[in-house]
Amino acid sequence: MKFYVKLDVLTAAPSVLILKSGLRICSNGAARTNIPIIQDYAYYEVKLQNYGGSWGIGLCTVNTLLDSIQSLTNDSSCWILRNDMKIWSRGHVIGQLKQSVEEGDVIGVIYDKGKLRFTINGDTAHVYSEQTEQIPLFIDSTGEVLYPVLGVEDGTVLDVAFTANSFNYLPLSVEGFGEIKFQKEVTF
Repeated sequence: MKFYVKLDVLTAAPSVLILKSGLRICSNGAARTNIPIIQDYAYYEVKLQNYGGSWGIGLCTVNTLLDSIQSLTNDSSCWILRNDMKIWSRGHVIGQLKQSVEEGDVIGVIYDKGKLRFTINGDTAHVYSEQTEQIPLFIDSTGEVLYPVLGVEDGTVLDVAFTANSFNYLPLSVEGFGEIKFQKEVTF
């Protein structure tokens, strides 16, 4: 039996639909992955398959309430980029992207030892906080493990890629970035 990273139907909001073997989310609600990010550097991609309503993508902890995009936005253990291109946590905007997106675009989510970055169609998305460029965005998960999280509402459909062979764009050309792994690699 082959194990792979996918959206977790067991912890997802009851009203959300998880399709395509755990790689598509639609309807209303949110879902996190079946495993946390255990390595220092990780990357995943989300394609805006049908951009009919609201969406949110980012990182959360195991305790994040997955009922709705609003619950992700308000949660103190979640950092979420929403369709308004604002990055939210604890009910407050903590950053904003100047770029806009449309149906068919691919958003990359980069986790780098407590830092969060985004790409749009393979290009770095610059995060601004009160008109000051702030790359990357620092997040404090107080030592808790983080999970990729996606939320949708009102007809939006998102497809997610967690493995290198399914990425549309390669992660940053920095050593160590890549797909989310099931086990941490130890080098001697």
